[in-house]
Amino acid sequence: MTKTKLPIRSITCIALLAGVPIACDKKSEASGNLDASGLDAASRPPVREGVLGPLPVVKVKIHGETFTLEVADEEHEKAQGLMYRKSMPAQHGMIFVWQSAEPRGFWMKDTELTLDLVFLNSAAQVVAIQTGRPFDKTNIASSSPARFVIEFNHGTANRIGLKLGDVIDLPKTLR
Repeated sequence: MTKTKLPIRSITCIALLAGVPIACDKKSEASGNLDASGLDAASRPPVREGVLGPLPVVKVKIHGETFTLEVADEEHEKAQGLMYRKSMPAQHGMIFVWQSAEPRGFWMKDTELTLDLVFLNSAAQVVAIQTGRPFDKTNIASSSPARFVIEFNHGTANRIGLKLGDVIDLPKTLR
């Protein structure tokens, strides 16, 4: 059996994915080990615990208004959602994307914002609109299977006249 030597970055990624806390010393920083963004540890901006890095965004027009939606399509992104956010700009939100429509439930643990949760089926038709209250741990669910969920600042769905049965024209990149 031959041994394969893994580079430090591979070991770091494996440890992080496994949930193992790691730390780098000055020696590893000086050795030129770069993270996935191409930055060494000394150049990386500080990251607040629990806050995701920048997510891809899409522009979605709904009832004549254009919204910038962060795309959460990886499991860890969907698990965290908008937790730890102190605010969100008016025309922004987050869209959660799954491969299939199933019953979906959310909670507001560690979420300081009051949100509108808009559940969409596979055809991007609104099947439920719910309100999420800050730090509430009760289940917020749709009555029908959902493939997408959009979170907006509270009151947005009402302000733009969004209602059950409306179809949202989502970009093909999300389908």
